[in-house]
Formats: sequence, structure tokens, C-alpha cells
Amino acid sequence: VIIGVILAFTLLKSVPVQARGVKDQLDIFGNKHTWLMTWLYILTFGTFSGLAAQFGLLMKNIYGTPFGADGVNPLAYAFLGALVGSAARILAGPIADRVGGGKVTLVAVLGIGFSALFTSFTLAPTSVEQFPKFLWGMLAIFLFAGVGNASTFKQMPMIFERRQAGGVIGWTAAIAAFG
Repeated sequence: VIIGVILAFTLLKSVPVQARGVKDQLDIFGNKHTWLMTWLYILTFGTFSGLAAQFGLLMKNIYGTPFGADGVNPLAYAFLGALVGSAARILAGPIADRVGGGKVTLVAVLGIGFSALFTSFTLAPTSVEQFPKFLWGMLAIFLFAGVGNASTFKQMPMIFERRQAGGVIGWTAAIAAFG
């Protein structure tokens, strides 16, 4: 942590944006785009963080315990969701920079929706053999959620004026962290 603080202090540049008061900082809440971006980030990051926290338990409850000794060991797979989502976020950032955050976010939201629909058909299995479809569906949700995490953050500095962008990013990240 100390090394990180030293590196941040010496290498990050300060952006000379100043609000004149609290009222200037709160004006983001009067902008409808603040709320739209908050909902988009709840959709993407909330999906990622919520499912990452529950992925192992979900596997255990659906494909583990009901099938006894033949069930799936969630410890063998639980890390994959967070891995895929995090890698997707890293890889999608430069793509959103080139193509545009709005287009990439649209693909991400549609991907989350279709992946969730696909996965919904695997939530009441009759055998453990249905687990691979469940796993691939969940990993697709994580993939698109990671892509959406990167692309929504790409949009905020483009949508909002410089003075507001930091506040909107902070607000949306804080709300979406509730997942």
C-alpha cells in the first residue's frame, strides 16, 4: 500500500478541475445521463460483483448438493467467473476506446441478456450432465459484464463536462458496488 501511495503521488497527474462549492458538485444529480449511466453500471458491475460473490454457492446448490457424490465441486470452478469478467474488462477497454463506449455497451447489455436467458434454462437440471451448459452460460454473463464495466467507464468522460465526469464516475461506482 505504501509503495502504491508513493507511485500514485509521484506518477499521477493532477487535473485542475475545481468546483466552486457543494452545489457545483451536486448538480450531477439533476442530469438524466447520471442516472442512465448509474443504471448501466449497476447492470454491468452489479452483475459481475453479485454473481462473483455467489457463483460457488449457486453451483453447489444447483449442481452439487442435490446430486450427492456425483455432484459438481464448486471449488474447481468458482474462480472462473471473476477471472473471465476481469480479463474481459481489461481487454474491452482499448476496444471501447477505438469503437466507442456506447456501441460496446450495447453489445455488452445484449450479451448479458441473451446469456442470462440461455443460462435460465439450466437452473433446474435433471442431471449433472447439464452442468457444462450452465457453466458456459454463466461465463458468458461474466464476459459481457466485464466488457460492460470497461465500456460504461469509457463513456462517462465523453458524456459529461470535465468538472462533472469525476463525480459521476465516483457516484456510479459507489452505487454499483452494492451489486
